[in-house]
Amino acid sequence: MERPAQGIESLTRRGRLHAGAPDGHEKVWGYVKDENADGACAQVARYWYKSDGSIGDVDWTNKACPKDDIEYFEKAAGDGPHWKASKVYISLDKV
Repeated sequence: MERPAQGIESLTRRGRLHAGAPDGHEKVWGYVKDENADGACAQVARYWYKSDGSIGDVDWTNKACPKDDIEYFEKAAGDGPHWKASKVYISLDKV
């Protein structure tokens, strides 16, 4: 996700994702929603990249399930001291 002005919205068979990065690559917020009554859950992974191109941190949201369950998230790069990532990749998965 390259610093969206309005954020991103994705609706797939895996679920619904809405996310934004209001502080550039310092924080990502949004929600994931399970859109299907199929016994699976929707979950979002966030991959935070360092300036050298390597992955510096990976975070997962709580699983959204059953159908119509929503999980909200707000997370910054790093588990202790936070740092500004050079980019962040967001993946919506069915688990």
